[in-house]
Amino acid sequence: MSDDQKETLKHGVQQNHDIDPNGTNPKHHADVLSPQIENPKNAIEQSARENISRVHINVRKTGRFFACIIIGVIFFGALANYSIYNVAPHPEHEIADVLKRFDLGHEPSIPAFYSSIVMLLAAAAAGFLAIYDTADQSRRRISWIFLSFILSLLAIDETVMFHEMGTAAMNKLGMGTSLYFSWVIPGSIFALIAGSMCTRLLLDLHRRTQLLFVSSAFIFLAGDIGMELIAGLIFSSSANELEAVSSTAHIISQAIEEMMEMAGMALFLCSLLDFINLQNISIWVQVPSDAMGGRNS
Repeated sequence: MSDDQKETLKHGVQQNHDIDPNGTNPKHHADVLSPQIENPKNAIEQSARENISRVHINVRKTGRFFACIIIGVIFFGALANYSIYNVAPHPEHEIADVLKRFDLGHEPSIPAFYSSIVMLLAAAAAGFLAIYDTADQSRRRISWIFLSFILSLLAIDETVMFHEMGTAAMNKLGMGTSLYFSWVIPGSIFALIAGSMCTRLLLDLHRRTQLLFVSSAFIFLAGDIGMELIAGLIFSSSANELEAVSSTAHIISQAIEEMMEMAGMALFLCSLLDFINLQNISIWVQVPSDAMGGRNS
């Protein structure tokens, strides 16, 4: 073997040492596996983006959820109302006191608490639209704020019953003789003023939203004021208040009244949520990293 051949063979062996059994150059392989050092700020931003999820509002499921709650509240409320005056030894009995927490016409009670919660949710949705409505903010913001304020007042009144003071005031003015629950007079005036101040907002909304708003308001007012007038007739035709409140006619009318109020307010809340979807307003929620880790484990 010549010197040139030996040199060539030696050079070939040296090259084979630089190649692993898989045919990969170790030097190049090390370069491929070397970690890429990222900017820590970019890594944090990427992690934050991965923990952000979009909240999808399913109005139909929300409506069915409220419908189930309303049916349960009305059924057990009417049952409690009947039991207080027709099953318990007397309306002030200990058992009756417990049942009053489920009574449709008693405050404080679970039905009143539920109604106030839904009103507050509707007020929060209106307040949300006052900030994030995609239309010209100067055109509708004040109306959304006013609507949120009115709904908040209704939620408070549902718990503390300010409207009952209207009956006492009307009686002092000598206007309560023809109507047993004469608060419906100032209540109707209040509804007309509030409705007129929201007319501009209503005309500026989508056709579907207009129909939903009007329908929900009609259902709510028909129950709140219309059925209250019927209840007044029942009380006026009874010998005393205990006889009226324990009658089957009053129990049924009260159940219908509360059901219409709850249904109207639930429909109005769903109308606001539907309008949020129509405006393509996206709600994003950032989930904490530890919560994501617990969910993935």
